[in-house]
Amino acid sequence: MSGVHRICVFSLALLLMLGGSSSYAVEVDEVKLKLEHGTKPPLLVLNGKAGGKLNGGGWNSNIIGGKVTLVMYVDPDNIDDNEHVENRIKETFKKNDIKVFGIVNADATWIPNFMLRRKLSSKQSHNELLTIVFDYERHAEKAWGLKDERFNVMAFNRNGKLFFIREGKLSEGELNTLVSGIQKNIEISSVDLD
Repeated sequence: MSGVHRICVFSLALLLMLGGSSSYAVEVDEVKLKLEHGTKPPLLVLNGKAGGKLNGGGWNSNIIGGKVTLVMYVDPDNIDDNEHVENRIKETFKKNDIKVFGIVNADATWIPNFMLRRKLSSKQSHNELLTIVFDYERHAEKAWGLKDERFNVMAFNRNGKLFFIREGKLSEGELNTLVSGIQKNIEISSVDLD
């Protein structure tokens, strides 16, 4: 991501965190996203031949919300790009605070699905927050306008509305923005429940 794109995306995120209420489309490397800050994502269903959860069963984006939800859409060839993000989230938050989904773009790699499943099964077993989901036909990429063969990080508030999105490896500053955004949204959720 170029410096100009990072500045634009960061500025937009800051504006929204400070109370901006307008709907914005964010462009990442000239790909117009179908995800807009402050809105719910278009419906995504991964079931059967289209994909589903590593441990079995289908998955759909209606599960986003209820509490803060982090979704990482990952090309398996770039799976370790944001390991520092996964580790920080795991160290900072508890299962009752956040839902975390790692959606694997299995069509973006030469690695056979059975090998991916084996490798990712271990990853999921070491992270109680993480639910791994497979996308065998790039449905998330198409439905949400995500950049192909990248690591995409998205965070949604308890109402299922997008408040953070980045593509590629997150810098320390971007990670801090993500974590503080999650903390802020957890606090808002706690106040709303009182």
